[in-house]
Amino acid sequence: MLIGLLLFTTAYFSAHSIASGWVGPMATGGITQAISLYTLVYYAGSSLFGWLGGLAFAAGWTGTASMVITIVLIAYVAARALLPHSAGDVMTQTPPQTYAAPR
Repeated sequence: MLIGLLLFTTAYFSAHSIASGWVGPMATGGITQAISLYTLVYYAGSSLFGWLGGLAFAAGWTGTASMVITIVLIAYVAARALLPHSAGDVMTQTPPQTYAAPR
């Protein structure tokens, strides 16, 4: 169970690091607002699922494992619905150039 929790935690923070790094370059307008909205949703989700994790743990390790599996499945379904159908599309996209420093 410890290894599973370590893997989930590592994957969670790795995904957050990658996603937060992509927000600015992928935004087509309102870059600071996009970054701010991402940060707001990140902390709201962390707070909500942290609290729910405490409730799940009250049911023991089975409840905790069930919650983690549910979160992973929800993330998978959301990613399949929101991302391009080909992983190559995401990896080969060039972020739009929205700001050029004056010379």
